[in-house]
Order: sequence, then C-alpha cells, then structure tokens
Amino acid sequence: MKKLISGLACLIVLFSCKEEQAPPPPPPTVQVVSVIEDTVRIEKDFVGQVYGIMDIPIRARVEGFLDNIHFQEGMKVKKGQLLYSIDPQPFQASLTAAQSQLAEAKVGRVRASNDLNRVQPLADMKAVSERDRDASIAEKDASEEIVNAAQANVEIQEIQLSYTQIKSPIDGLIGKTQAKQGEFVGRSPNPVILNTISKIDSVRVEFFLTENDYLKLAKKLKTNQASEQKKEPLQLKLILSDGTIFDQTGKVDFINREVDAGTGALLIQASFPNPDGLIRPGQFARVRAVV
Repeated sequence: MKKLISGLACLIVLFSCKEEQAPPPPPPTVQVVSVIEDTVRIEKDFVGQVYGIMDIPIRARVEGFLDNIHFQEGMKVKKGQLLYSIDPQPFQASLTAAQSQLAEAKVGRVRASNDLNRVQPLADMKAVSERDRDASIAEKDASEEIVNAAQANVEIQEIQLSYTQIKSPIDGLIGKTQAKQGEFVGRSPNPVILNTISKIDSVRVEFFLTENDYLKLAKKLKTNQASEQKKEPLQLKLILSDGTIFDQTGKVDFINREVDAGTGALLIQASFPNPDGLIRPGQFARVRAVV
C-alpha cells in the first residue's frame, strides 16, 4: 500500500514538472488601421419639374378662321418660320378702306394748301381780310392732321393684316396644335393659345427648398464669407425617373424672393445644359445637391 501511494506521488510530481516546462501561448494578432481625416459631403434630393429654357406660347392675335397649318407637330422649327395662317380677307378689306381714307385726306391737304397759296398774296395786299387768311391757315393745319391720322390708321390695319400670318418667334421644338384647320380662333372659348415652342438646348428645373434647409444653407454661406473662405460654386446633379444620373451638371440661377406661407418652401430654379435634347419640358426629376 505504501508503495502504491509513493508511485502515485511520483507520477503527480512528474506531470507537474512537464506542465511547468510547456512554452507560453503566442500573443494574439491585432490589426492596425490608419485613420484619415476627410470631409464627407452630405447630399440631398429635391423633386423638381423640367421646363424649357424658353417656353413661348403661340397666340392668335386677331380673330378669324384658321386657313392653314404650315408645320409638323413635335418637330423643330426656325425663327420666322410660318406656323399658322388666318383668313386675311376681312383685314385686307379694312386695309383697303383705310388706304382710301388716306388718299382722300391727302386730296384735302392739297386743296387746303392751294387755297392758302391763293389767299396769302391777297392778304398781303389787304385784298382779303386777315380772318380769311387765318381760316385758310387753320384749314391747312387741320388737313395735315387728318392725313397723319389716316396714315396711322393704315399702319394699324397693316399690322392687323400681318397678324394673320403667325410665325415662330424662336428656334425650338413645337408641340401639338390646339386648333385645327377651319376652326375659328382668337376669341374665348375658341383657342387663343394655339401652341407652345420650347427651346431645349438648355432646360430649367424648378424645385422647392424647405425653410429649414434654406436657413442652414444661408447660415453656412454667411459663416464662409465671415471666415473669408473661398466659395465653391454649387454643382447640381439631375436624377432621371429611371434612376440614372444625367451626364450634365447644373447651377442655381434663380431664388425666389419669398417663402411660400402655405408650404413653408422656397422656390429654386436651376439650369442644366441639354445638348442632345434628352430632357423634355414637363418631366419630373430629382435635383441632388450638397447640403
């Protein structure tokens, strides 16, 4: 029994010695990451609506029946190109009448001038009274004014006649016509605005900035100016309805003078180059800006 206990004690001492002689475990691996300080731009999207850089309504400036349409809807037109023609006969008749009145006024002016030429020498010789001479002078002056009025009336009628030929004021893209050939136009409820032409080599996008965002932006700009920091131009991105980013950047070119009391928002207008004509008026898009 004593031998057994002694053997167990030797084994315990032996194993204890072996455990004490085992090497320590290696230190854990620690990954080191270098920290870089940088400015992170915070961007925000605003829903906007697209307009042409110019959207010109084509109006009928005189009343009449639409004689003809001289363009193809949805196509490009040139400045000065004939778009619509209105029946010119009533206006041509008015012009002819005005020209006749002008000719009659000119005849009266010649008559009054001849009378004055006859009366003046007689008045110098005291052969006629000064009253007769003054009456001839007044008639001559009145005839001049009658001619001027008749001439102005002719010019007015010529302008009215020219309005029967409706031409494009700009180069641009024309839309769908609001009146058909043979329809009476120029007086409500008949069409007065016949069409719209848009210049789309650049486009305008209008969106609204909340009052809170506006105040933050205004304060930031004020801080930059106070610290004499260089002001970087605000570059805008346009996100199309399919989620793609338009390949042209825009800039703010108009800020409304007041915040809408009903919505608490401020109207902002930005312009984007549109050289390929991809963007069309009426589209909705998101404007992305650094806030």
